Amino acid sequence: MIEAALDTSLGLSLAVGDGGKILCRQSLARPRHDSDESLAPWVQESLASCDLRVENVVRWTVGLGPGSFAGLRCGIAFVRGICLLSGAWCRGLPSSLALALQAEVAAAGGSPIAVLHDGRRGQVILSLYALNGAGMLPTEPPVAVPAAELPARLEACAVAVTAQPDAVLPLLDAGLRARVQSVSHIDAGRLLAPAGWPWPEGAEVLERSCEPIYVRPAVFVEPVTRRTGGPTP
Repeated sequence: MIEAALDTSLGLSLAVGDGGKILCRQSLARPRHDSDESLAPWVQESLASCDLRVENVVRWTVGLGPGSFAGLRCGIAFVRGICLLSGAWCRGLPSSLALALQAEVAAAGGSPIAVLHDGRRGQVILSLYALNGAGMLPTEPPVAVPAAELPARLEACAVAVTAQPDAVLPLLDAGLRARVQSVSHIDAGRLLAPAGWPWPEGAEVLERSCEPIYVRPAVFVEPVTRRTGGPTP
């Protein structure tokens, strides 16, 4: 059974698997204000690289964040649209789960694993997970934490990981920075079949599982009016 996972919370990441075997992994770092028009062609090209088309995918998993508000909405709507047309199943999983699974943890022993996202305004969005016999599971909902409070919040953590080192690490002191692992991108392959996260049963439950993770309301930015010609004032 062909399955795919797509994450658009920080750039683009796509993974395709079949029976536990990864067929392809693709990622693309998008400029912050890039048009989402590139998403569909990129997904189609990525699938074509392993001789597949969108209609070959039976189940889709989409990343729910935390991350870019626009990116999350675009990715979730895109996957929902595909599934509506093809009849494939769709579910959502936290993007932070993929990062927690990417962390190099030798023996966490149930100690929390911290996932750090840029929260802007001098804050970090903190997601906590613990690795146990059931899998990598959240210990509490994600929350925006002032940078000054992070040392106390991370004291009991086995490790911390971020895919936004340029934004997150400058907010931390030297001792805390040394404990943070940096990864280049979110690996959507980690969302294909993570232990402890079975597929929901029932259409309504599947639909509810695709709600994006918003830690706080979106910040409205006044759109820039494009010039259509004429003299420059």
